[in-house]
Amino acid sequence: MIILDIETKAGELTETYLSNLSAPKNYKDEEKIKEWMENKKKEVNRELAIDQDYSEIACIGVKIDDEPAKIVKLSELRDLVSEQIVTFNGKSFDLPILIKNGLKNKIDLPYVRLKEMTKKWNAVGHIDLIELVSFNGQYKSLDEYLQIYLGIKKTPIDFNTCTQEELEAHCKEDCENTYKLFKFFEPTI
Repeated sequence: MIILDIETKAGELTETYLSNLSAPKNYKDEEKIKEWMENKKKEVNRELAIDQDYSEIACIGVKIDDEPAKIVKLSELRDLVSEQIVTFNGKSFDLPILIKNGLKNKIDLPYVRLKEMTKKWNAVGHIDLIELVSFNGQYKSLDEYLQIYLGIKKTPIDFNTCTQEELEAHCKEDCENTYKLFKFFEPTI
């Protein structure tokens, strides 16, 4: 079993993204449109970092069984995805971004297997804890589930100002915490 988590950042396509933006149709005043665009530019890094098409992978964390979590390269995932994968929100976030970044960077990965892992129902080789823990009800964050069921909190991080080293530490911590939550809910699998 492999716990998988990724952290992302805004990619190099910021100008492409901004050129495709337009103010809402009800904005007629040029000053209001300009103000809207300036506010949008302030939010662009966060928006692009979580967008499947515009984001780039900042780091990939894996935890293999009881071993400590570690950071790996996208090209190293080829052999790892033959195992059972466990993620938290991996179907909607981690795996689609891995697939799209792999294709953009021409990395040889088992794309069909990865895509199968994103299926809403009957995903093969993948357990997405957000679905397992919520019982397909109201989703909560990993941090909130950790607090409710394990009495622990994630270490806070400021994604706008953190270093690469801090981001990697955060990613590894997420892998460790996802593993703890998985073990707690393992009797329901």
